[in-house]
Amino acid sequence: MNSPEVLNYPLSLEKVEKWSAANRTLLPYIKTHADSMKKMAQPNAGEIKTMDDMAKWVKVRAPEYVSLIEAAGLSFKEYLLISFAVSTSFAAESIAEHGAQMPPGMPTPNPANVAFVKANKAKLMQIFSEYQKTMAGQH
Repeated sequence: MNSPEVLNYPLSLEKVEKWSAANRTLLPYIKTHADSMKKMAQPNAGEIKTMDDMAKWVKVRAPEYVSLIEAAGLSFKEYLLISFAVSTSFAAESIAEHGAQMPPGMPTPNPANVAFVKANKAKLMQIFSEYQKTMAGQH
């Protein structure tokens, strides 16, 4: 989802901390339901045009997954926006850190989000490390 809504979504520590809390709740569910998550149908081409479409599509097919996120204090749409904004901004920051340019055709996220990732990279890396440990069962 490289829409302007995602690319321009403003990241903040407060939002990332809420997203991280939602992931802490969600990761054990994903781990115990990995097979059913893999079997979930994929959207048809052109079926998902907006984040609202994506949120509605997943809510119908994985209501438990969505309810865990929403119980953690985020709307599912906001969870998706933060997820995509963090990943695209992290990729852009990493590319820039290595002195490279964004590949042709790859959308450029909001420069403020890239700066946010750069300024908070240690915190983000800590969060990602925690996720890896959770998925590996190393609480």
